[in-house]
Amino acid sequence: MQLFSVLIPPDLAEVDAIAPRLTAQVEPLLSEDRLPAFEIAVVEALTNVIRHGGLRPDQTVGVALHQTQGGIEATITDEGRAPPDDLFTKPLPEDDGDPMAESGRGIGLILMCADRVTATREDGCNRLVLRFEG
Repeated sequence: MQLFSVLIPPDLAEVDAIAPRLTAQVEPLLSEDRLPAFEIAVVEALTNVIRHGGLRPDQTVGVALHQTQGGIEATITDEGRAPPDDLFTKPLPEDDGDPMAESGRGIGLILMCADRVTATREDGCNRLVLRFEG
């Protein structure tokens, strides 16, 4: 069942603005300890799409939330550049970098926070589905 759907421009300020609304939509459906993981994963995914997706200012990023049996799915769609096929499946490098670095940890955070991550590209559209169990 769809809970929420929105299109946002590729602007990082929009991510900050939409994050509390997304979390509020799933708050009644996820346990209190899963809410921070939900928000971290979704914000990281949206940030990565906007920073690295090669979107033009006139394009949008879609965000949809669906209630599923036992959890929530957050689906993020965009028409930016195709990410590498193995972006969410290749082993992550050992973390010997700066723990305070501003970038380079997003994919790892998404994989750590979401229970399942599925990334596909079809007809020029990237689709990232993040699954969170109750």
